[in-house]
Amino acid sequence: MADQPSNPPTPHLTVSRAKQILAHRLNIDARHLDDEMTIEELGLDSMVLTEFVVALENVIGAQLDTQLLAERVTPSMPLQALLAVITDAVERAVEQTEVAS
Repeated sequence: MADQPSNPPTPHLTVSRAKQILAHRLNIDARHLDDEMTIEELGLDSMVLTEFVVALENVIGAQLDTQLLAERVTPSMPLQALLAVITDAVERAVEQTEVAS
């Protein structure tokens, strides 16, 4: 898959990098992602969101809590809020991975 990291997985994921990964999934330039656009306006269906989560997991080297994401993500959520939820989920996943090690 094109989202495979070229470097070893890193537990750090910036909002900018998450946005790039999402733009790749949507086949658009990241500069065209408006933080105020909703998930619905961006055309993010469940399949694209799932692919986005898998790509993020590949980058960070840890599994995200998909149940938590499902509970917090709504179609009317702006991109900026989605990215905040995603970065929170990444931090939690990394912490859990570090504790388990």
